[in-house]
Amino acid sequence: MGANAWDANSVDYHFFGGDKLHKSSIYDLPDSVPTGGQIDIIANMKTPKQEGTYQTTWAIRVGKEDFCKLNLTIEVR
Repeated sequence: MGANAWDANSVDYHFFGGDKLHKSSIYDLPDSVPTGGQIDIIANMKTPKQEGTYQTTWAIRVGKEDFCKLNLTIEVR
């Protein structure tokens, strides 16, 4: 998949697992991405009430296929 362009109309990123800190579990890409291009993706999240370290995983999805898993570690102090 990395050799292909990503069409904003057919590629999403979604919550894959871990701590549920998100406000929405799936987002559309804001723009299409050409082969070799870059894009910033944003997932709106809620701050947990408890201090600690939280893990959340997101993935890029085309159709029903997930790839490019994004593991995030969030520290709340």
